[in-house]
Amino acid sequence: MQEFLLGHLPPPEKTAIYHMESHPMKAQCALDIAPLPYPQTPESANAWFIRHGICKTHWAQAQGINRMILVDLLRGRLKGLRGEAHHAAIALGLKADPAKASQANAA
Repeated sequence: MQEFLLGHLPPPEKTAIYHMESHPMKAQCALDIAPLPYPQTPESANAWFIRHGICKTHWAQAQGINRMILVDLLRGRLKGLRGEAHHAAIALGLKADPAKASQANAA
């Protein structure tokens, strides 16, 4: 503990906290968990990931989506009709969110 007080190194438990607070990409980390804006095509969704420099695998994990379902939706192998593919298509902006659409119709 004495070497930490002398200014050599911060305490190990604080290293990650200091690193995240001063990280220049902290604002972009919010994009890693945000759903894509609707409407998207598979091509435009793929371009969105490239344009923002976001790893599709990390984004899928943050959304709770299986990575292969995400890849299959972007490649056009799945249409997102039901189940996890449906939820992934909504998060990708390929389909409108039915909950938001029903709220708009009710108003």
